[in-house]
Amino acid sequence: MLKEKINEKLFSDADYLRTVLDASPTAFFVVDNDVRILDMNLAGFQLSGPSSEILLRRLCGEILHCIRIERSDEECGKTEFCPDCVIRNAVQESAQGQRVVRRKTDMQLKEKGQARDVCFLVTTSPFQYDGASLILLALEEITDLKQAEEKIKASLQEKEILLKELHHRVKNNFQMVASLLSLQANRLQDRIAIEALFETQKRVRAMASVHDLLSRSEDCLWVDMDLYVQEVVRGLESFNNRADIAVNVEVDAVRFKVETAIPIGLVITELVTNAFKHAFVSKTEGSLTIRLQPVNDDKKNRCELVISDTGLGLPDTIDLEKTKTLGLGLVKILTKQLHGTVEVDVNGGTTFRIVFPVPQR
Repeated sequence: MLKEKINEKLFSDADYLRTVLDASPTAFFVVDNDVRILDMNLAGFQLSGPSSEILLRRLCGEILHCIRIERSDEECGKTEFCPDCVIRNAVQESAQGQRVVRRKTDMQLKEKGQARDVCFLVTTSPFQYDGASLILLALEEITDLKQAEEKIKASLQEKEILLKELHHRVKNNFQMVASLLSLQANRLQDRIAIEALFETQKRVRAMASVHDLLSRSEDCLWVDMDLYVQEVVRGLESFNNRADIAVNVEVDAVRFKVETAIPIGLVITELVTNAFKHAFVSKTEGSLTIRLQPVNDDKKNRCELVISDTGLGLPDTIDLEKTKTLGLGLVKILTKQLHGTVEVDVNGGTTFRIVFPVPQR
């Protein structure tokens, strides 16, 4: 019982509340709407000056020794810089909207005759006392945190530059391999061998396209799939030279990491190449559609890749698990790499539908 009375007296004691505020490293000020200082805690005195008789009732910029006020003939609130003052604007926003406002500001304060760059986290909270509308202004110096953040940003920027350079070099290496395959193919006489080298060249170029996009992108980790699929398909069209086939590419705004984008690009390369080679052998016109979009069902975070043509169609007996062709075998392997499933529909042409989970950002 005695302990409860002591605690009740303690928490109602103004000296106790002052002691708590003075223990805080954050500078607290009680100000009016014109940012005139009416009271402050110990951290506020340490930030501002040595004597309450000198400091109280003065404007915030004066007691903080704002370098712009120090170098101006005008008082705080009347210089050309004051309309942009974050502290003043936060106080007035709190007063007008009767709400808590939080901002971050960079300032220069005069300290021992020198200008010191500081960063403050500014919090303003309105309250009423004895019929007066006042603002509690908290200034927490976060200069060290800002400098640490800038170092981290600089380090990340350096790593990003290195990563882009790495993607650029990988792309160049892939292009070198593709060129060597082309040179080798041009020296051969065997049609099957030549065709195999050109097929491999298409796969290499599909992988090179990913690294080319990433080396030119703001984000060097995530591939914009619309740009990537368009580029892969454009390269396949130029290889196959079938102007009589209408190619439609429909890709939603999705972004994947390299380990997801490359298998998708290779699947597209295999199936689109197969369609150009086999689906329209006896047809002078047709259409080919490549679609990549999220799946609308109860299972979240899944996408589907659909490649369909209006060509001759595959045999009804097609079984991807037992196929012996390299192209379809690769499709099966790549689908497993994506942890996906593949369905084939041979009615009215051929449609491949691959559904796979999407890694989250």
